[in-house]
Amino acid sequence: SIIGYSSDMVDLVFFSKTLESTGVIASLSNYIYGTIIAMHTKKVVAIPQILCVGFSASLIPYITTALENKDFKQVKKHIRDILECVIYIVLPLSCCLFFFSKEVMFLLYGNPTFGFEDALGNTVLTIQQLDYEDYLMKFRVIDSIFGTITPLFTSILIACRLRKEPLIALAMGTVTKLVGLFICVRLFGMAGSSISNLFSFIVIILIDLYYLNKAYHINWTYTLRKILFMLVSLLLTSVVYWIMYMVIGDLTVYGRMGMLPLLIFEGFVVLLVYLLLTAFFQIPQSLFNISFEKIFARLKR
Repeated sequence: SIIGYSSDMVDLVFFSKTLESTGVIASLSNYIYGTIIAMHTKKVVAIPQILCVGFSASLIPYITTALENKDFKQVKKHIRDILECVIYIVLPLSCCLFFFSKEVMFLLYGNPTFGFEDALGNTVLTIQQLDYEDYLMKFRVIDSIFGTITPLFTSILIACRLRKEPLIALAMGTVTKLVGLFICVRLFGMAGSSISNLFSFIVIILIDLYYLNKAYHINWTYTLRKILFMLVSLLLTSVVYWIMYMVIGDLTVYGRMGMLPLLIFEGFVVLLVYLLLTAFFQIPQSLFNISFEKIFARLKR
């Protein structure tokens, strides 16, 4: 548990001081981490991450049963299926957070104006909170995607009776986060926390994949192909979003309640387009064993 949540502890201890060393005043640096990163955006990115808890709990009986029966073919299939399902769901949800970061943060927290003081108590900077939250929320999508997938790998390894290996991967991820935070904050400013998390997540996933392949020799070809089709669908979906943005414009000008119907409409369109595009590539049909032809036929009755 300590290693698994080490990235938050590293940020807690080092982020504000590191950001302050780049020239950001102390009061603003503390506000960026203590309010925007640790509270506001963290609550939002936790929405897709909740998926990980459910899928982690659901996969263990299937994998352990297959292991008890020494059916390693089914073990490999369950591992691929669970990862593909989570990635299929978390990608569009996270992209919606990226597309509508400004609208979501405005809806939840408004756009107050804050003044920040120097060490002498003089107000030296005034900011619009929404500008910072919109910017950081777009980078926090990294945590939304990889923060959902990475714990899933840990649960899979434990279910596959690889108990020491996740600890090694998480420890290496912790070291990567600790070293990367100082470098990334100096290079990318307040977005450095999420970028350093990205490197940490990649290290953990690569090590977990190495141990899984070493133990079970999983063929990831079809999984990678499905992920490629998902990414292509997201790219085309982003075109639809930008068209709506060019037509409707910034939703925050309508106020928090006035923009809500438009936000729901645009979010629905984005998710529907993603579903239709991925259905064209036969992805949801293969993942969830559904037939849209049968569904439409029943609706016509």
